[in-house]
Amino acid sequence: MPLLGSRGAGAAKGFGLTASGTPPIDVDYLVVAGGAGGGGACSTYGAAGGGGAGGYRTSFPGGTQLTLDAGCYAVVVGGGGTGQGCGNPPGQPFCGAAGRGGASSFNAGPTGISSTGGGVGNAVYGPSCFGDGGSGGGQQWGTSSTTPNNTGNLGGYTPPEGNDGGISYRPYNTGGRGGGGGGAGEPGGLGNNCANSGGRGGAEADNSITGSPVVRAGGGGGGGGRPPPGGLSNGAASPGGTSGAGGGGSPANADVNSGSGGGGSSNTNPPQIGGNGGSGIVIIRAPGSAAISVSPPTNTVAPESGDQVATFTVSGTLTYG
Repeated sequence: MPLLGSRGAGAAKGFGLTASGTPPIDVDYLVVAGGAGGGGACSTYGAAGGGGAGGYRTSFPGGTQLTLDAGCYAVVVGGGGTGQGCGNPPGQPFCGAAGRGGASSFNAGPTGISSTGGGVGNAVYGPSCFGDGGSGGGQQWGTSSTTPNNTGNLGGYTPPEGNDGGISYRPYNTGGRGGGGGGAGEPGGLGNNCANSGGRGGAEADNSITGSPVVRAGGGGGGGGRPPPGGLSNGAASPGGTSGAGGGGSPANADVNSGSGGGGSSNTNPPQIGGNGGSGIVIIRAPGSAAISVSPPTNTVAPESGDQVATFTVSGTLTYG
């Protein structure tokens, strides 16, 4: 089993040679879990919440790096959760485990780094289930602003891996608008019944570990009423980027390898299934002189400002030495 520890960024590289004759190295990481699927709304009872973003954990820049000895390290890239139905017809549950985003990890275990999949966006009058996660899914449930949110940072990490989902509170027995899913940068927004719009998905976080700033892990927008359709995405990403998906009659799917949540469904007729969450990503930045390789070949290693960056878009293995 190779050594994997941690110490402050900027520490001296290695304390000497290992048994293989290869010195330890310090690396930075970005580990983003899969985003969750958005909730599906039944046409009679209001809109559904957006999916929560996958947990987002990084050491770059200036955080505590990992120390690697020569060896092989397992990398898991979490899948995005599937959009959920409204519970009618049968076979489309209000929310289920398949809607939760998959966990991502680098050398999972006490000495590795793991992040938690996003929490499912929940539907009106459905059970509040699987809604907690790296970031929490949006709620469509409750009669007041004191209704509990679906919580983020389910892994209990410091700093936190994500934020809570938003809620939508409504007068008794009337349809509400879906809350936004939590994002890496902020909690999900409240559904606004007066404006007939869903809650905004929580903002992403940006990071330049690859050399250029990229935003990831936005919450899915909550579903809105009719008309007008749709909750808003957070809008922080450029067109075609990795913004959390907006709710609406045909909820949007989050981008692949974004870790963002899928959009929640509006209360259209016929009912719609929520949008799918985006899969996660794992990135390791190592010294340029280190003998680093990755498998399978879908994953890549590229030079960057004297370092090298290993990017995992699918699960695989990083080998050092």
